[in-house]
Amino acid sequence: MIDLHSELKSTFKISKISDSQHDISITLPKNLSYFVGHFPQFPVLPSVALIDITIYLTRLLDPSLAETYLKKIKYLKIKSPLGPDQKIKIQINQESASLFNAIWQHEGAAPIAEINFVFSL
Repeated sequence: MIDLHSELKSTFKISKISDSQHDISITLPKNLSYFVGHFPQFPVLPSVALIDITIYLTRLLDPSLAETYLKKIKYLKIKSPLGPDQKIKIQINQESASLFNAIWQHEGAAPIAEINFVFSL
């Protein structure tokens, strides 16, 4: 199991926009375990990593979700590959107590990825 707490330490900054919206600026570290072996000549972030990182960050925003599990991914779309050292903005919106939406994008650019997911409560 990958320890995202250790691997993402000091790579992101969280900004609270409102009670239900947070923006996270993150630089994907080139030594992130998810990149190892996933196309060695052209490392890309696998979709499972995008999901794991999104869930990890969401739980940081709302510690009450720590003991819950991912119940369902309602929607996932990745429009562009993500590589090491890319600077990304992740906007996480809480739609209801258990429903969240996350949009990954380069600063000021069109979305790279979007995920809509539900936690068990």
